[in-house]
Amino acid sequence: MGSFRGVHMNRFFTGLAVGIVGTAIVGGIAFMLIPVSARGLSKDTQAIYDRVKQQCKTEAKDRSLGLLQRRKYVANCVMDALKERPEADPCDLD
Repeated sequence: MGSFRGVHMNRFFTGLAVGIVGTAIVGGIAFMLIPVSARGLSKDTQAIYDRVKQQCKTEAKDRSLGLLQRRKYVANCVMDALKERPEADPCDLD
C-alpha cells in the first residue's frame, strides 16, 4: 500500500510540473505575439518600423526563401536596419 501512495504522488507532481511549464511556454508565446503598435511606440518610430519591415519583406520575397528562412531573414534585416537609426531603438521591438 505504501508504493501505491507514491505512484499517486508522483503523478500529481508530474501533472503539476507539466501544467507550470505549459503555462510558462504559452505565456511567453503570447507576450512575444504582442504587436509593436501595442507596445507604446511613437507614431514616427512605428512608421519607420513599418517601412523597414515592408522593405525587408520585399527583399526576402525576391530571394525566394522558404517560410521560416524568410521570417528569420526579415527579423534580422529589420534589426540591422534599425541599428543605424538611433530614434528607433531595436531593443524596444523585442
